[in-house]
Amino acid sequence: MPSIPWHHTLVLNARPAAVSVSTSDELISSLSTVTTRWCEVIRASDVDGIYDDRPDVYRILTEMYVCAEEGWYTSLLAMPATHTEEERTSSERYRRVVQCWVNPGEAFRINEDEERIKNDAVLARLCSWATCVHHYERTEEALPICKGCGEVRYCSRECQRRDWKEGGHRAKCRRLKS
Repeated sequence: MPSIPWHHTLVLNARPAAVSVSTSDELISSLSTVTTRWCEVIRASDVDGIYDDRPDVYRILTEMYVCAEEGWYTSLLAMPATHTEEERTSSERYRRVVQCWVNPGEAFRINEDEERIKNDAVLARLCSWATCVHHYERTEEALPICKGCGEVRYCSRECQRRDWKEGGHRAKCRRLKS
């Protein structure tokens, strides 16, 4: 059986320590260190037999992969909403935070393009009107898309009308902006 590199042993046997950070830069640095260590362990798990004597590690890695596969891409999509346009385009801090999330996805070999396609397929079956039952529960078929903006979908004319009048789609739809 291959030996586990010392830095993997360190990560596997590490106990959570109280993290004291006084600035967001220190927090990002700590996050970066942790995700870098995770990635080392994840990548090492690809080596046959490296964790044969550690079923607990294998179980944790499997659970991490399942969680990452379920939420990695949607979390990546949500990140821009937490920062202004200026922060997203000019902030090294923002770039580092995003990279802290991208790295584990890459370590798990999650393909961003494939995840986007899967996410788009799910969204195509959800109604955009917030109070519709199909806003949370997928329909069997993809829903028709708004011809004005091409960004939202509705399961019925009623949902489309209500979102137009009450939900604010009128202000967002490109059809009226042109």
